[in-house]
Amino acid sequence: MSKTFKIALGVIAVVLIGGFAGYKYVMTGGARHVETEEAAFTTTAAQLTKEFGENEQAASKKYLNKAVALTGEVTAAEGNTATLNGTVLCTLHDSTATATVGAPLSLKGRVVGYDDLMQEVRLDECFITEQKK
Repeated sequence: MSKTFKIALGVIAVVLIGGFAGYKYVMTGGARHVETEEAAFTTTAAQLTKEFGENEQAASKKYLNKAVALTGEVTAAEGNTATLNGTVLCTLHDSTATATVGAPLSLKGRVVGYDDLMQEVRLDECFITEQKK
């Protein structure tokens, strides 16, 4: 093999490895495991909604993209979605997990935003930590 061919082969190998590493980082680098994370805040669904309603910017700065432990009463449940106190919409990580309407529920999830039109706080990657029936 000529020296030029070896260099070209080395460059191609580096580009392929770098491209694959970049792809893996972009596709899974932001993956979080909220279940094992320490909750940054522990509060109630009512208090969380109140904070967002009073000052959305301050609450977003405080809670957005952070793991939060919440308690509240399940007011609606459909599929892998549970609503606490009618104002906190939680998408459950485990599609087989179910929430019982009317029961108190404790969960941990990541705050992803506030819908000011519907006045709902939205969480994803939620894990049920305690549910009373």
